[in-house]
Amino acid sequence: MSGLFIVSLAGKDRPGLLQHLAHQTHSCDGKWLTSRVSYLEGHLAATIKVEVPLERETAVKDMFSHQEGLVCCFDDISQEATVCPMPLDLSIEANDRPGIVNDITNLLDQNGVRILNMENHRFHVTAVGMNMFSAKLKLSLPDHLSEDSLIEKLAELKGGLRVGRA
Repeated sequence: MSGLFIVSLAGKDRPGLLQHLAHQTHSCDGKWLTSRVSYLEGHLAATIKVEVPLERETAVKDMFSHQEGLVCCFDDISQEATVCPMPLDLSIEANDRPGIVNDITNLLDQNGVRILNMENHRFHVTAVGMNMFSAKLKLSLPDHLSEDSLIEKLAELKGGLRVGRA
């Protein structure tokens, strides 16, 4: 029997950190099923789905927890498979403004849309002298909402977002 959990970790990055964590997991007969890793300003943020024999689960969690400079949180999950309909990939571009992420996430929440992944960036465009916002989203829509309807609702948000399928 295997244990299945998600570990979320964040902290200052250092050379070989991910390789060390993966090696230690493997040495306990565990494996990373899915992982998302981001590097920001010399720091690491990761979410990793781990499967490990039940008798070694505590050892693997302890290994993650005792890494110097990392903050770790664990969430045990069941072995049951969750069915997720085909995700919708969207890209959004707009003039940057305060509250844009809040407006997007509020609209998604109000319409029952689940955010599977969201990555956004703000950057300055010298040629036009303004800051721009861009986002890539992977979404799971409820049965009652069409892709076209969601795209239309997003495009109607304050500031005129340009929304397209990615």
